[in-house]
Amino acid sequence: MASTFYLAPVNELLARVLLSISETTAAAKDVTLEKESFKEFSLYIASLKPILEDLRARRVSIHSEALRMELESLHTQLQKACKVIQRYKTGSRLQLLLSCRKLLQQMQEITKEIGDCLAQLSLASLEISLDVRKKTNELGENMQNLEFKAAKKTEAIIQKIEEAIKEKQSNSQYISELLLQIANVTGTSLNPTFLEKELHDLRKEKEEMESRKKEAEALQLAQIIDFLYNSEMVSKSFSMSSRSSSRISDLNGSLSRNSSQDTGYQADEYSLKAFTCPLSKEIMEDPVDLVSGHTFDRQAISEYLCKGKRTCPVSGQELESFELKPNLALKNSIKEWKERNMENKLQHATSNITSKNSHEVNRALQDLDSLMEKPRNRVLIAEKGLIPTIVHALKTSGGSINTCIALKCLSYLAKDSDHNKEAIVNAGAINCAVNMLAQDEEADYAVSLLMELSRNSACSKKIGNANNCIPYLVALLNSRNPQTSQNAETVLENLSSNTKFVVRMTEANFFKPFIRLIAEGPIDTRVALATALSKMDPNSQSRKAFAQQSLVNSLVQMMSQSSPECRLASLHAILKLSKVPKITKRLLSADTVIPSLLQLITMPLDNHMKQIAAEILANLIEACKPSKFENSSKLLVLQSQQSISTFFDLVATVESATRVHLLRLLYGLAMKSVKVKAMIRCQSNAISTLVSFFEGQRPQVRLHALKLLFCLMEENASEIELTKHLKDVGMRNLVMIIASSPNEEERAAAAGILGRCPTSDPMLAEMLQKTEALNVIVEIISAKDLHIKKKMSGDSDALLENALGALLHFTSPSNFELQTCVAGLEILPLLVHILSTGSSLAKERAATALGQLSKTTLRRTEPMLLQNQPQSYLPFQFSQFLPMWCCKQPLNYDVLCSVHRRDCSNKNSFCLIKADAVEPLLNTVRETRSGAAEAALEALDTLLQEEIVDFGAQAIVESNGIPLILEVLERGTAPAKQKGIEVLEKIFPPSERSSPNSEMARKVLIELLQQGTPLMKKKAAAILNKMDILPTQSSYF
Repeated sequence: MASTFYLAPVNELLARVLLSISETTAAAKDVTLEKESFKEFSLYIASLKPILEDLRARRVSIHSEALRMELESLHTQLQKACKVIQRYKTGSRLQLLLSCRKLLQQMQEITKEIGDCLAQLSLASLEISLDVRKKTNELGENMQNLEFKAAKKTEAIIQKIEEAIKEKQSNSQYISELLLQIANVTGTSLNPTFLEKELHDLRKEKEEMESRKKEAEALQLAQIIDFLYNSEMVSKSFSMSSRSSSRISDLNGSLSRNSSQDTGYQADEYSLKAFTCPLSKEIMEDPVDLVSGHTFDRQAISEYLCKGKRTCPVSGQELESFELKPNLALKNSIKEWKERNMENKLQHATSNITSKNSHEVNRALQDLDSLMEKPRNRVLIAEKGLIPTIVHALKTSGGSINTCIALKCLSYLAKDSDHNKEAIVNAGAINCAVNMLAQDEEADYAVSLLMELSRNSACSKKIGNANNCIPYLVALLNSRNPQTSQNAETVLENLSSNTKFVVRMTEANFFKPFIRLIAEGPIDTRVALATALSKMDPNSQSRKAFAQQSLVNSLVQMMSQSSPECRLASLHAILKLSKVPKITKRLLSADTVIPSLLQLITMPLDNHMKQIAAEILANLIEACKPSKFENSSKLLVLQSQQSISTFFDLVATVESATRVHLLRLLYGLAMKSVKVKAMIRCQSNAISTLVSFFEGQRPQVRLHALKLLFCLMEENASEIELTKHLKDVGMRNLVMIIASSPNEEERAAAAGILGRCPTSDPMLAEMLQKTEALNVIVEIISAKDLHIKKKMSGDSDALLENALGALLHFTSPSNFELQTCVAGLEILPLLVHILSTGSSLAKERAATALGQLSKTTLRRTEPMLLQNQPQSYLPFQFSQFLPMWCCKQPLNYDVLCSVHRRDCSNKNSFCLIKADAVEPLLNTVRETRSGAAEAALEALDTLLQEEIVDFGAQAIVESNGIPLILEVLERGTAPAKQKGIEVLEKIFPPSERSSPNSEMARKVLIELLQQGTPLMKKKAAAILNKMDILPTQSSYF
């Protein structure tokens, strides 16, 4: 009955998932766009069906919630996919094209989620067979790599549609051609029926959006409908004459202008002469008479007389008096003439500004420019309604109009009146000015106009919203013209009252308003800016700006505010900054950061805040260098037993998302401090808690639990008593992770834990024999290309290194029974291969394993012959010793090992000679700066056991081993030197006295006599004595 209780819900759930698969594959068959991606998706989904049917046939039961959760998640994602596909197939073809990118992005996200579900499904139950697990993993990986992307042809058409709608394209022929391309892409024919259906579907969708209060979507649909009405085919199918007439009428009405010409534009020649000062040759401002009867401008004649002149400038007669008498009549005449001339000039400019002749338009603009120096004239020009006309000339210049003067005129008009500013903006001047910011000559005038307009709040909003305006203005801050740079900064400051614009300035690398407002602005502004900061991707410039201590202090201060919104926004921003190394230093130097984050983690607050605070702390600790970590007083609070206990108590109770970052935090602390590592090991529940996360947890929780446990076992692993916590189930879970986890870092950590288990643990051997651990380890090691690919790509070799560490449990000579399990697995060639291709640590562990296995070769093989060992180092000749040997069994010289003098070809033998390991081990000896050299020497030393020492020495010497060992003695580590001198003492033959190696050996050994340890000195002296260099009576003996 118990099994029925578990099986019924699982079978029902599997049936629901299988039904969803059928519905989804059926829906994906007849999509109209990007068919290949959906076809591939459909094939992958269909491939899942036999896997799930196999599970149902096996009647897999549930012993945890893991399998049930993954099936539920898979069912949910399949339903989502089906809904998106149905949406992809219905409605307007034109609207489908425009929303194509969004729908494909949704399918991309759903497909990756399904891939994740499949990856977790393979780990959800121990009852799932290895074959099913392998197929599930492969299918999950294929789903994660599947791409949904619009074809280039589709993208091009989408771009054309968007541009046509944005520019309000009205060319019916262009639109009709575009509709033909749309029909071809969507697999339909372009005819009135198709267009009628499109319009019907679009209206229906628009009404639906309006009823749901989705104004932006409804507006987009209205624009598409208007776009369709401009095509020739729609015009023929629908009566549009009244609409077209009204458009033309409106257009003509807006462009109509007074075309009358004024004939009194210029003053007559006599008036100009009468009004001109004889001295300055300019029209007089304040005419005065001299006693000579001639009239001059007051300023000009005053300067003349100040120079000491005493005669009339015109007649030359001597002046009896220097009195200057105002000529009021002439002054009034000049004034009247100027007013009349201004009116004529204005009338003429008004007439010519609408001319089709660009020369006349430019002349009109020059006239207007000269008139606008006086505020009164600016009022008159604005009253005549010339602002839209000037803007129109600017917009339609085509390079023939003097745009600089037009911009200057508009700047004049914008100076005095908000009404004029609004008129300029409403006429469309902003986009023109913004486009001209990118032009060298026009930029100075364009930014002056924008500066005047930006003084009005309504206008500044439109300026900030103009495309590319803010990036252009930021670029002009570096203008060679100081005035232009200053004006650009003024515009940006005027725009900074709008938070959205401040964010855009920051994204364009202008940070001053952002940093000022986040420190001094109203609380809602600070919250908005902090939220925006959390969504930015810092570049090199922004990282430098955000690293300012004032910004960091402002965010930290916001973190302590009572407002939850303020706290949350600042946490998100600090989280973003905590991922930038340069900024983490600032965060760590702030006094209140660590205490504030600890308080947020430990207080009963919103779980989301706990998660972010924990993630920030983990990021800060990860970024902190070990030396600074140990010396930082601000981090001491994290290194207390109370904090460690608190973190572990929270790890056991919080949600998975927060648990991940608490484990990251504990891992970071343990990696940085031996003291913290010891504290964690002392926690009564630490190891059992971590082991419990090996099953039924989110992948990231399991990963960081494994990494933390791996770190804790680096020293004093025996204190942890891991096998007591693991038991058989935990060991099986650990081995399963190594075997089938899709995350290589997770597999490496699990293998590392296994490798760091103390060999002396009596329970370990028994537990290992109950699992597939050895086969899993050998499978990793036998992936010959694994370490080569890692080496070429620069990735970590941790999986291979830790698998080799775990292998050492099976190769240890202290456990003959476990070592026997290795026999027959052909592992020696794999280890020898790693000596040539692996990392230094991988080579060290491979050499160690070879040495451990080789130690028992004599014990595992039976002697075929008995004889005295030869005393010569000459190549061994079987025939010369035959009379001396006594046979135990018939001789077979082909299988006789030249060192062990036994049959080492059987599967129980771990002979280095038969494995061709001598030369690779000697090559590994070259790695003098790592432990690999010492391990290789240890392995070679197993060939120098007492009963085979002469044969082993001969094999090493013939492989040119002496120079390599001398190299270790010269440059190796202290342990490697110690082992090297031991090996050299055993193999150094008398024949080397006069060989090429003798001089090098003499030099190296004499150096060891001076600098080596006492034991090294003694052994070096012994070898030098063999070489007849050092007498037996030497004090070294």
